[in-house]
Amino acid sequence: SMSLFTLAVAAIFVLNGLDRQLGAERAFELARAIQRYHAERGTWPPDLQALVPGFLPAIPRASYRLDFAEFRYWPDPPSLLWVVWPPFGRQILELESGKLDGLD
Repeated sequence: SMSLFTLAVAAIFVLNGLDRQLGAERAFELARAIQRYHAERGTWPPDLQALVPGFLPAIPRASYRLDFAEFRYWPDPPSLLWVVWPPFGRQILELESGKLDGLD
């Protein structure tokens, strides 16, 4: 029925909103760990695994989805990328400036 369809569409939008919020929260948590690593060692970590276990117990996932759920990291320039709306909707956080941008 139409009400079931409307309810399903609303649930999708709510879950996507929660997923976006989860990704952003985890990205900033990961960024803080990367910045602590940099402050303590004077260099950016070569990869995210270098943060475990000294700075994080584990690398968080960017979302609850099965695909496009991993963070990507580049040490030069230090940047963190994750996908908000697969396959597009990529967010990138520049760690030196703190600037957050959407790529697409």
